[in-house]
Amino acid sequence: MARPFASTLLAAMLLVASPAWPRDSVAAEALFRIGREAAQRGDYRTACDKFTESQRLDPAPGTLINLGECKERLGLFASAWQHYREASDLLVGDDRRPIADRAAAALEHRLSRLNIRLDPAAPDATSVRRDDIELARGSLDLALPVDPGEHVVVVKAPGHEPKQYRVTLAEAQVQTLVVEPGREESAPASANAHGVRTAGFVVGALGLATLGAGIVTGVITLGRKSTVEDNCVAGFCNQTGVDAAAQGRSLSTASTVTFVVGLAALGTGVLLIALDSSDGPAPSEPHPAVALGLGCSGAGGGVRVVGTF
Repeated sequence: MARPFASTLLAAMLLVASPAWPRDSVAAEALFRIGREAAQRGDYRTACDKFTESQRLDPAPGTLINLGECKERLGLFASAWQHYREASDLLVGDDRRPIADRAAAALEHRLSRLNIRLDPAAPDATSVRRDDIELARGSLDLALPVDPGEHVVVVKAPGHEPKQYRVTLAEAQVQTLVVEPGREESAPASANAHGVRTAGFVVGALGLATLGAGIVTGVITLGRKSTVEDNCVAGFCNQTGVDAAAQGRSLSTASTVTFVVGLAALGTGVLLIALDSSDGPAPSEPHPAVALGLGCSGAGGGVRVVGTF
């Protein structure tokens, strides 16, 4: 088919009403001729590319008919049918309109159709994309023409992970695909949770340092005990022994307190880190309460943990 150099009145009106875009009729004509040559030697993929670009640079119904023909040769029946129908709409009163109508009618029984049905439980804001086309609600639950081959459907909804479906249709096949969004997204870790973990490391480090101080104090206490033993006989001590005994009692108390406090701090740090690292309760539920108690006496000390985990 030769490319027309004039269009009908309706085509002209449609073109005038369309948004303005750069036209290049010279390049469009050259591309059209290259496309015709490619089609004549059976290179329909190249022909389609050239016709598509020619149509973009200078829309014309004749180009659409040729584009429909090469798409049909490639087995893209839905795309070919669309081009024939578009050309027919622009060729009112033109002798070529019956050609476009017959070509479109001949493809009707070869069209593949995909019916995408959204699960009724899907959120209202759910979006559905078929290949590169977003489908509004009006396009869902209808068997719409698509080219044979594989199609990718992606479903997205706020608060849900995207979910992808792949479906392959043969020529003239009609298939229904029920889709839904992916599972609900897990809540991201809060800054407070990270703060709890950091606090756990800090408290744990302080606990280790305090335990170290308690051990050092205990070693010094043992030194004072040795001095007492060297300077006291049968319960009687010289001044050095008396001073060493007094210092030993003070150091013993200090050693016990620092050791217990260090142990409590280390336990608290480990507990905070464990709480932050675990899966924990659902984001809507508060963390369980944890209470730590520290008790000291002359005989020693203890750590008390109260709470529900």
